[in-house]
Parts: sequence; structure tokens; C-alpha cells
Amino acid sequence: MKNNCKLQVFDAVGKMVFEEQSKIQPPYYTKNLNCVNYKKGVYLVVLQTDVERLVKKFVVE
Repeated sequence: MKNNCKLQVFDAVGKMVFEEQSKIQPPYYTKNLNCVNYKKGVYLVVLQTDVERLVKKFVVE
């Protein structure tokens, strides 16, 4: 059964720099993000599904 999924990336000031909605087949989800055009700094990636919300930090150097 596929779940609705929304993937968002926010910069350090809270501006959304990426958003994508799709359907995923739990328990696995893989997405390669091209961060070449992102400025150096800390970003938050948010993955929201029908049943959970995951938030992780990553750094662009």
C-alpha cells in the first residue's frame, strides 16, 4: 500500500528551497537531492507521510 509523501527542504532562516509530493511504498524511500546551487549553511529536510513526520539537518559546505 502506497502512502502520500511530502518532502521539503528549508534553509537556516526557514525559507522553503525545495518541495516535492509523491506516493511512496513503505518502509523504504530514497531521494537524491542536487544541492549544487544551495548556499553554504545548515538546512532542514522534512519528510511528511500519512503516518509520521521526520526532520533531519544537513550541511552544505
